[in-house]
Amino acid sequence: MRHKQLVWRLYPWFFFIAVAVTVLVAVYSSHMLRQFYLRQTADDLTARIGMVRDDFTGLLTAGDYGRIEEVCRRLEQSSGTRVTIILSSGKVVGDSEQNPDSMDNHRDRPEVIAALAQGRGEAVRFSYTLQQEMMYVAAPLTVDGGTVGVIRASLPLWRLDETL
Repeated sequence: MRHKQLVWRLYPWFFFIAVAVTVLVAVYSSHMLRQFYLRQTADDLTARIGMVRDDFTGLLTAGDYGRIEEVCRRLEQSSGTRVTIILSSGKVVGDSEQNPDSMDNHRDRPEVIAALAQGRGEAVRFSYTLQQEMMYVAAPLTVDGGTVGVIRASLPLWRLDETL
């Protein structure tokens, strides 16, 4: 009889511990899923940049900013990826969603700084232009060993947050 009383006294604690462990596992799993998704998204954006990097280098070298703008928009329509072309000075000369003339200098963006310094940059941050959290990946555009600009690809992260 005593044994049953002890079990019933401890039951709420067992229940509490089980719920706490379940919540901790769910939070950890959610965090790990988000990290996996971010890594996959960064790798995907890097591959997309690699497919068009040479084309943009040629257009940038030729100074064909009108064509750069056209290609950026076409790429977004076909892939859903925002594409931005930035001169080494930080001036935006092509963007698939905004008029480059109305955009701020991008020299201070973390992904641009890293791309110019290390050959690749990525960041997850809030875009004040688009008013949403985005994943950015950037890579330098080089001609004869000199950097002439940066190509940046980005995707919104609202789908991930909605899923999680």
